[in-house]
Amino acid sequence: MRTLACFLVLACGGAATRADDDDAKANARWLAKAESAKERAGLVAKLRRIGPGQAYRRVVTALNAKNPANRRAAAMLLAEWAQELDKPPGSPTRLALGLKDRDAATRAYLVTALSRYGKKAVAPLLRMLKNRRRDTREAAGQALAAQGPAVLSKVVAMLDDEKPRARRGAMHALGWFDDPGDAVFARLQRGVRARDVEERVAAVHGLRGCKGQRAAALPLLAHALRDRNADVARAAMSAALNHGVGGLKTLAGSLGHGTEAREVAIEQEFVKIGESVAELLVAARAEGEPVHRAAVARVLGGYGRRHGYSVIADALRAGLRDKDASVRLACARSVRILVPDAARLALDDITRATRDSDPGVRAAALLTLERMAPKRSQLVEPVGRAAKQHDPRLRAAAAVAGCRLGTVSAEQALALIQPVATKSHFDRTARADAMLMLAVVPGGTAMLLSLAEQTIGDAEAPIRLRAEAIAAVALAIERRGGGFRDRAARLKKATAIAPAVTRALQWLADRRTAGWRAKALGARHDWDVGVTALATLAFLGAGRTDTPVREGLEFLASKQNKTTGEINQFTNRGWAHTTEHAWATLALCEAVDVMGDPKWRPIAQAAVRYCEEARNPHMAWRYKVKGGENDTHVTTLMTQALCVAKYVGLEVDRKALEGARRWVDKISDPNFGQVGYNFPGGEVFRTPDHDQAGNFPSRRSQSMTAAGILMRIMLGEDSRESEMIRKGAKLCLGLKPRWNPHDGSIDMYFWHFGSLAMWQVGGDRYETWRNACHKALLGHQKADGSWPPAGAWGMFGGQGYSTAIGALTLLAPIRYPRWRDINHLPESMHGIFATLKRATNNDPSPFVRASAQRAVKCIKRSLR
Repeated sequence: MRTLACFLVLACGGAATRADDDDAKANARWLAKAESAKERAGLVAKLRRIGPGQAYRRVVTALNAKNPANRRAAAMLLAEWAQELDKPPGSPTRLALGLKDRDAATRAYLVTALSRYGKKAVAPLLRMLKNRRRDTREAAGQALAAQGPAVLSKVVAMLDDEKPRARRGAMHALGWFDDPGDAVFARLQRGVRARDVEERVAAVHGLRGCKGQRAAALPLLAHALRDRNADVARAAMSAALNHGVGGLKTLAGSLGHGTEAREVAIEQEFVKIGESVAELLVAARAEGEPVHRAAVARVLGGYGRRHGYSVIADALRAGLRDKDASVRLACARSVRILVPDAARLALDDITRATRDSDPGVRAAALLTLERMAPKRSQLVEPVGRAAKQHDPRLRAAAAVAGCRLGTVSAEQALALIQPVATKSHFDRTARADAMLMLAVVPGGTAMLLSLAEQTIGDAEAPIRLRAEAIAAVALAIERRGGGFRDRAARLKKATAIAPAVTRALQWLADRRTAGWRAKALGARHDWDVGVTALATLAFLGAGRTDTPVREGLEFLASKQNKTTGEINQFTNRGWAHTTEHAWATLALCEAVDVMGDPKWRPIAQAAVRYCEEARNPHMAWRYKVKGGENDTHVTTLMTQALCVAKYVGLEVDRKALEGARRWVDKISDPNFGQVGYNFPGGEVFRTPDHDQAGNFPSRRSQSMTAAGILMRIMLGEDSRESEMIRKGAKLCLGLKPRWNPHDGSIDMYFWHFGSLAMWQVGGDRYETWRNACHKALLGHQKADGSWPPAGAWGMFGGQGYSTAIGALTLLAPIRYPRWRDINHLPESMHGIFATLKRATNNDPSPFVRASAQRAVKCIKRSLR
């Protein structure tokens, strides 16, 4: 019996082994033929489960796949398994041949796998060093270096090979070894000065590893950085970065003495490294000729765009006092792009630079001051002085700053900017500044897009000019306006609701005292901030920009904590605190676009920052700041405020919106689409108060479902395709607005969010909802224009709340465009978007390609 049992175990084990081997063979074969990313990921997961024991040799065959993505997936698996195994099975020859792959990621994976083969990999890798492609030779050299110093002698021996390609491959490979010796260095030294470009590239790359000869290698690299051939200079840059501080000083010393492309490439490398480079550049700024100092100042500006080190601001402040005007100009423009904390350190120096003897420096300093001055009063004197000058650049810069002050109209500013932007006799810096001006002046977008499209598409234009044109387009999209400014015209055409809205707004206007006092309007609590925000939103929703709106906004701004951005009437507001702040933030964000006054932008931005700070980590919001609990009511208000903030060009942390999306998914019933208040599919919230619990039962409202629909759509879900939105809309339409004080159906909060949500859904569902809503509201508006404080929340908010939210409910189709349409580019943007897309692939400069990629993302993000 024992013998039979052993036989069965062995038989079953053998069967399992054969099954695994068959699965490995089949899955590897399908991996080579996979057509979609989903299919490829599934096959990789299956092969991982089988493991390297059965699948390693099979996956090697997938390196012959036609699809590059399939080859990359096979190489990734081989790299993972090679690190798990002491001795990977099979011959490394096929892996070495895979180094011919044009995909950099595939080559990197194969280098990792080959490094585990030891001596078996040396011969095939040495053969790959003779390949005609440079990237193949580089990958083979990297894999050889991973085998250890024992291989070095074989690589050095190839330096005497008769074939030039073999010698170049050997020199290239030596760059991956540490300190190959004095004899090798002498050979590389001769190669750096060779006539053949490929030999110079290989020799310069070989200097990477000559750390024992660093003192002699750095002058050679400095010479190579100025080589006419871009490939030689690029290899010298890579080699210099491998030589520590000495190499960085060599790179810094080459600034201003090479081509613009190399200077930009060095800048990009410096930005990646860290604060030590900033300090090194600061030391280099005081040395050399003016062209060098100006180049270092430009690099510091690009570096300061990402890092807030005060040492950068200090260096640029010193540069503003340089004897040479080109250096001062570079510093004035670099301060403009510093992060705000660093830029504020240079505020006084930039103000002094507006009196500089050079007109270009004065114009650049004035534009910088316009962007960074915290108070408009700081612009008055410099603008007045510049406006009297004859220099076109100065007058244009003064006009841009005058737009912020309100002393110059947009039309006047555009008339002054156009000659600077289009006349050929102005230098590159002046044209770049003109495009920046067009980006920030209302109405300048059309001219900017035309000019930028020509500039970006011109491959012969200077690299920085093309990049600055791209940056100006991105800035214009971020700061675009006009999305909400046609509300008054749309309301005028909506004859069914215009009279009712006008009467409601007049009632609110007659009862304001700077802002609106909640208790004076029948509220149970001192919710002045909340009622003022709702009333202000009603005026803004109708496109009004007159006294009631300005006073409402001033009241909200007066209640903002200047440190935290919190908008709050009292220090401890209890359960209404985040609700009121969210309403106030929404009002300020809409004002940024409707009012067209830039003074509301920093106030709204600070309020947005507080919204983000108040969010519970990894999720959403409730009444307390980071209180650990979430609910749909507060989360909807915060999400609406943040989405509008993003739409009008304010900075919004995407993690906050992602948290809101996770919450609405978590809180929704997948079967019926009902959205709960604080648990999935639950009913709406009602207080224990008898008026609410008894007279307005939660089953008579789907306010949270409506709020959830609005959240989903504003966060990017397409109402035409979403099953959850369809189910939720059906639930809402089952409780259409109906003014019946006897059955508890009056809930103006539900009607408000229902109207916003159904407008976004559109079609017959919106028509049905709108007709019922108009019948309920228009038929019960009082003669004085108000609505009585009826309904579930009327007795809490009072007549002011009911009137404001009633007007907002009628204004739902006037306030916002359909959010799904925001995903599509306006007609005027199609040309520049296509140009940017072409630049991401075809521009000869990597710097411009990267800038275009960022701009494309910016456009997609801001129009989402």
